[in-house]
Amino acid sequence: MQQVFTLDYRNNEDPVFDGEGVLFKFVGELFYQGKGCSTFGPIDFPHLMLEDSYFALSPQAFNCIAEQVAKTPLGQFSMNRRSLAALFNDDQKHDLTTSTLKTKIPIFEQKLGANKPLDFKIGYRDMTFKFNREGYNFRIECLMTMSVFYDFADEEHMHMNLPKTELLYDEIPFLIEGTWWNDEQGQAFIHLSRWQLDHHIGSKHMPHRTQMDLTSNEYLEFLSNLSIQLHEDRLYLNYQMHDGITYPF
Repeated sequence: MQQVFTLDYRNNEDPVFDGEGVLFKFVGELFYQGKGCSTFGPIDFPHLMLEDSYFALSPQAFNCIAEQVAKTPLGQFSMNRRSLAALFNDDQKHDLTTSTLKTKIPIFEQKLGANKPLDFKIGYRDMTFKFNREGYNFRIECLMTMSVFYDFADEEHMHMNLPKTELLYDEIPFLIEGTWWNDEQGQAFIHLSRWQLDHHIGSKHMPHRTQMDLTSNEYLEFLSNLSIQLHEDRLYLNYQMHDGITYPF
């Protein structure tokens, strides 16, 4: 998958020499299909007192990049049997059906019946980054977008002639908090303290749209089950990242 962006950053200040090094500052934004970000509010970035050379982006720059990526397929993840098999790349089965989900999120089997293959299309919008010195050192807030379809393209289930219409669409406030640090060998270590629905914004009582004939109580149960699953996912991600991540450069 390839998407083309235009990076337009310009050095609009004279370099600053402090006797030990030089500081360059750039202002700009990322363009996609000829359009820049919805907001452009560059700030003066402080000089970081580090011994090594560094490249740093402001939260506003991260917000702009995230906004542009969200407009492309790079900002979407289609979660189905085939994509999970490619993601884990092991010898295990990763069927994603109403029945394999029934112990985690039972509403799909209750409403759609048993053994129906599902395809979740997950994305985001309105993402903002915040950096902090105490507790967590990064915080990400966004709206998680989720569309649910039958996986009608799955070769194993084509004989079922499943409808291609959308089953559910929702936008749910999402929160990520964590700590990110690098060791002297150039490995990144990330610990997630929050990977969850952002409950402080308040709970909705119905999804944006659905053909699943949900009641308000059933939808709230769905959100509760999803929250439990996200907690388990956070523990799994922290376990996988415990030994560090090697940068690809």
